[in-house]
Amino acid sequence: MLAPVGCPGAPTRRQDPTTRTCHFRALTVIIFIGEGSPQSPAPPILIHQSGEEINVTLVIGVNLGEYAVVAGDSRETVFTEVSAEVTAVEGFEKVRPTPVGLATGSGITRAVFGAIEDFTKDAAEVRDSTFITDYLRDFMPAFVREASKRVTDPRLVPQLGRAGWILTSVERGRLHVRLYHSDSAFSPDELDEEAPLVLLPLDMTAKQSLPLELDLMNELCACHSESTVATSLGGNLAAIVRFFRRASAMSVHLGVGLQVGIHHRGGHVEVQPIRPLSDFA
Repeated sequence: MLAPVGCPGAPTRRQDPTTRTCHFRALTVIIFIGEGSPQSPAPPILIHQSGEEINVTLVIGVNLGEYAVVAGDSRETVFTEVSAEVTAVEGFEKVRPTPVGLATGSGITRAVFGAIEDFTKDAAEVRDSTFITDYLRDFMPAFVREASKRVTDPRLVPQLGRAGWILTSVERGRLHVRLYHSDSAFSPDELDEEAPLVLLPLDMTAKQSLPLELDLMNELCACHSESTVATSLGGNLAAIVRFFRRASAMSVHLGVGLQVGIHHRGGHVEVQPIRPLSDFA
């Protein structure tokens, strides 16, 4: 059985004598970014000024030994300066490849993905996911400072810094799945655990999600042999799909689709296209 991960410093945490779990509840503010670079970390943005809070993101990363699975729903929230409305858009790919594995995120994900792309394109010495997180930890404060100058509604400023990401990499033959959250409302801390790491939407509480996560822990089975990957993968993906279906029944904001990425310990990475949850067996 895979035990749920504990999150030091998280404001929402449930515990029992045998398991520890927590939930980062991150606001989604999607920022449209233009061409950027590590030297210019704050590209032009279009952002809605309403100060409304909606998070439509549910993402998960789990280390299963011979492979890791990263998955996310398919909806994003768009705030623009030309509309007074908050628009939910389907078809947003929240699982992306990196030179060392996979990435997914919650919060200002377009800014995070853009920064990862710029950094890894120019940095030949990116050996594992910690290099990416170190860069993002420098990038995000600079991005927020510049973006805050262009925001006229002060309610939106704290939302700009709310971003979390899950990254995978293989180091010395061992898979790592790491979560980091930059929101100042949390104690920033990188987690590297062989257990599921989850970023929840705002309209799911810890009490609601705990039964789902515990069931997921009981259903997931670690894989310790390359020869059993195919059999193991089918059962574990089915458990993750069930988790997303149950979560979708509780959250009004989640997308109708699911995207899955798989990172094998041997180094191979595959990112599947978004599929409707109803298409999964």
